[in-house]
Amino acid sequence: MCIRDRYQRRVREYLEACIKFKHLVDPNKLKSSLIFPSGGIIYVLKDALQLIDNLVDQLVDMFQKDKDKIGDWQIKIHPETLSQLEVLKSTSERISETCQAIKKYQGSYVELVGEEEESRSKTNVDIPADVRTALKMSYFHSTKVRHVALMSTNKMLPNHCKMQKQLLFDSVDSVRSFLQEQIKLKSSSSKKFTF
Repeated sequence: MCIRDRYQRRVREYLEACIKFKHLVDPNKLKSSLIFPSGGIIYVLKDALQLIDNLVDQLVDMFQKDKDKIGDWQIKIHPETLSQLEVLKSTSERISETCQAIKKYQGSYVELVGEEEESRSKTNVDIPADVRTALKMSYFHSTKVRHVALMSTNKMLPNHCKMQKQLLFDSVDSVRSFLQEQIKLKSSSSKKFTF
């Protein structure tokens, strides 16, 4: 489904709900996140969780601090990654803290990758499975969030992500700078296009 079709479907659903519940049409809804979703998902890979100190806590802090400016953001972790971290948590304090943070925020800011989001395709073996999963997530959540990104310290992924036009973060600072850029874009566009 192309963006135009999704847009038309969302407008139609909104207008049908207004008629059904006898509400007045709110023009602000038609130009807001109802039509153009905000927020995003960061699909965090095992290497980033193992190597970056307090990664989950730092990301959640950023999401909470600027929630009204950046929308709802979520961290997605593959269930196998969580299982592997649970096995390794006795070997490293960092991994143990990561597992505790995941459990603390699971259900609110941290979710596990669902079967419907995971790419099990065997046809595109040139593209790593994690990049394919991130692409499938971006399609699956296209009406709910604006961005789906991959977070990894793997030096081989940037080329694959660029070819697939996929966002890739390798550090907390890269996420922070991206979110600050989104805030600037949002504030500059709202000044230009006030109704």
